[in-house]
Amino acid sequence: MEQYLVHRTSHRTTIQRALCYFKPSHIYIRSCGSEGGDEEINEKLDKKELAIEYRNGGFAILIDKKEQFFFKYEPGVYNDWSIAYERFKPGNLVPIISGSGYPNPQEPYTGPDDPRLPHPRNTILRLNNDQYLLEITFPEKIPIRKGRLLNKKIGWWYWIVDL
Repeated sequence: MEQYLVHRTSHRTTIQRALCYFKPSHIYIRSCGSEGGDEEINEKLDKKELAIEYRNGGFAILIDKKEQFFFKYEPGVYNDWSIAYERFKPGNLVPIISGSGYPNPQEPYTGPDDPRLPHPRNTILRLNNDQYLLEITFPEKIPIRKGRLLNKKIGWWYWIVDL
C-alpha cells in the first residue's frame, strides 16, 4: 500500500483534521517485533468516538472519552506519521502493492491522484516506530495535497490533509 509521509510539524493538524472531518472505522495498535507483537488495541469503531489528546511527552488514544493507550514519544525514536491508501485491482480483492507512493523506477505512479490507480477503498493513518505500530482506518479516501518538500533532487514531498 502506498504511503505518504507527514512532516513532524504537521502531525497534530493532519491527524486532528482527519478525525474532525472523517469517521474512523477501526483502530489497531500492536507492539513491534520481528514476528509481529502483542496487540494493544484492535477495535471496530462503528458507534464509538475516537479522539487523540496530546500531552507532554506523547498522546493518549481515547475511545468514547476513556483513555485506552498512551503513546509516549521517546527521544531519538522515529515518530513520523504517514497517510496510506489501500487499493484493490478492479473486480477483485487483490491489493495493489506499492512501496512508497512516490515516483520511482519500479513504481511509475505520480502520486495519490494518479488516474492509473483505482480509487482507494480505505485511508489509513499510520505511525510505526521501534516500539509500536498504530493504524487508524477510515472507510473512504481522505484527500491529501503536497506540503513541504521532502527531497528536491528526486521531487518527493511531505503531505497534509486537503479540505
